Amino acid sequence: MTEAADTSQLNLAQTLSDQLIIYVPTKGEAVQAEELVKAADEPQAATDNQAGASPISTDAKINLNQADATQLQTLNGIGPKKAEQIIAYRDEQGQFKQIEDLQKVGGIGPKTFEQLRPQICVN
Repeated sequence: MTEAADTSQLNLAQTLSDQLIIYVPTKGEAVQAEELVKAADEPQAATDNQAGASPISTDAKINLNQADATQLQTLNGIGPKKAEQIIAYRDEQGQFKQIEDLQKVGGIGPKTFEQLRPQICVN
């Protein structure tokens, strides 16, 4: 990767398979998580971002109060174990009132939270 690559948007723990296309955004570029890893036969919407449009909107964000484990795992840095911890916290403590409450889940500190901030909501 080059110095311009923003690896914080990538799930570096994700299992990859043959024929996947990995899109590495540049620093400051906002890309939806679904656009970072695609099968070779899927359309490449990530290249449309070069026009400067930001694809991240409230609709594209993962709602912490409604997401299941599979949806949570689409977030950068969230694997099966952390997804289950988030759901367990939500079941025990009630809905997240603000996105910052995610930091109360074990294993999610300020650094991880800052990576997740643009991808999550609590509508």
